[in-house]
Order: sequence, then C-alpha cells, then structure tokens
Amino acid sequence: MSSQFVAWLELQIAVITKWGNCDPEAIGYQNDSMEFSQLLDGVEAKPGAQWMLCVQRYAGAKSMAALYDTADKYSETYTLPSEATVKRWGCGQTFPKLEHAEELVRAILDGTHRHSGEPERQQALDVLGKQYEVARRFDAILRFAGYIEQRSHDALRMLLAANTSTEWAQQSYKHWTAHWREHSCQ
Repeated sequence: MSSQFVAWLELQIAVITKWGNCDPEAIGYQNDSMEFSQLLDGVEAKPGAQWMLCVQRYAGAKSMAALYDTADKYSETYTLPSEATVKRWGCGQTFPKLEHAEELVRAILDGTHRHSGEPERQQALDVLGKQYEVARRFDAILRFAGYIEQRSHDALRMLLAANTSTEWAQQSYKHWTAHWREHSCQ
C-alpha cells in the first residue's frame, strides 16, 4: 500500500474539514442541521445512515418508517424508493443513491414545508444536499481506507495510525479541525 494513497486519503479529510470550518456557507449548513463530524459518528461510521438521521430530524419523524410515510403522503410527482430501501439507508446497509434520495427529500419537504415559502423549502433542500455531498465523500473515503484495513490490520495501524478506518477518519477530522482553527483557515 502506497504512502501516496494514504496522503491522498488524508488530503480528502483535510479538504472537507477546511471547507466545513472556514467557509461561512458551509458553517451555516452545519448550523442549520448537523456538524459534518457527526457524519462520522459511531464505532463503525456509516455516513449515509447519519445523513438519513439528519433528514429524519429535519422532517420531525420519529422513525425511518414515519419518514417514509411523510414522503409517501406527498409523493404524487416523485418516484420514491421502496420503504425497505429507505430502511436499509437508515441503518447504513447501503449508501443512498442521489437520484432516489433527492426524490425522497423533495417529497418530504413538500410535506414539511407546505405552509412556508419557496425560499425556506429551497434552503432546506440546499442544506440537506450539501450534507449529502459531504456524507457521500466520507463514505468513499471510508471505503478506500477500508481497502487498507482488509489487506492487513498491521498495515492499517502502520499507515493510518489507527485500529479501524472509522477511528482513523474520526482522528483525522479532529486533527484537521484543530489545524484550520489554529491557522485561521489560511
């Protein structure tokens, strides 16, 4: 396993972290929903599942089933994924596919923002869209780091200085957050 590959993984975390800590728009997205670091929560991080929890909170739903029911109720113009698919996304079994996730979110926002104006609905769509993009990048980074983990736990410990790819990603995010804050995002 190449040290260049490890450097590339580290760079991916550094870029997300800089954007999340230094860009006012990204900071606003996090203030409106959840911190990007929360997408890496858990013993085995599942960014897609964390993103689905963000959508669930946005919708005020108590469960993935309730979230699906909200979307289904307002789905006249949308093609929704199956309820089973939404539940798989919610438990992190699979990462949400963009076109299906977007249909789900639009239906949910039609229901939850039906009494608010288009700007509020668009803002919610933007926030959830940016959170999705970060979750998707984290998911890819974790998959690539997982290749090192699959090859050898010794290689993982040696190259990433962690016992699991999740542990590495969480440590890396904390490191880069401290770095960008210390260096005033320059």
